[in-house]
Amino acid sequence: MKTITVSSTVEPKRRFRLRFPFNLAEAGVFIVVVAALLIAAFLVLRPVQQIDAVADSRRKSDISKIYDGITLYLIDKGGEIPTFDGGKALPTITSVDILTTGIEIEKIDSLVPDYIVSLSKDPTANSYRLGLLKNGRVAVAIKLSNGEVYLVSELSSSLALPRANETTESSSRTALPGGVPVTDE
Repeated sequence: MKTITVSSTVEPKRRFRLRFPFNLAEAGVFIVVVAALLIAAFLVLRPVQQIDAVADSRRKSDISKIYDGITLYLIDKGGEIPTFDGGKALPTITSVDILTTGIEIEKIDSLVPDYIVSLSKDPTANSYRLGLLKNGRVAVAIKLSNGEVYLVSELSSSLALPRANETTESSSRTALPGGVPVTDE
């Protein structure tokens, strides 16, 4: 008779184990470094603020173009106030309500296109507004992206314009935060 021996050693079952190339501490450090880089890039680039700053810079540049055009008009016309809609006088406004009661620059037919050649279209559909302050100065304003009103009111309709070699002390370029009134002297 043959005897068969059976070995009692059974190979243990191998458990399936996932092997990650990083341990938990390394993965945590990687996440912290990537987060820090993203935060730094966002703070440096600030895309929304940069876009708003560029748009506001263009608006201020356009106001300067308008100011130059009105100055030329006043000089050419001997101090005559620009008109709109075929000869209507500019409304008397305050620095606070210029955006609501002022006339859109596109409607000032005595200025466009002879004195103000072209203005870029504002992406927020804001319009440059023009009016006559109580002190007789022509004012131009636009709403900036942060809600402030940028107002230029250094134009005198009484033709008290400086000569080429004189400077004026009464010019004022003012940003009005949230409609805070300034004196209309």
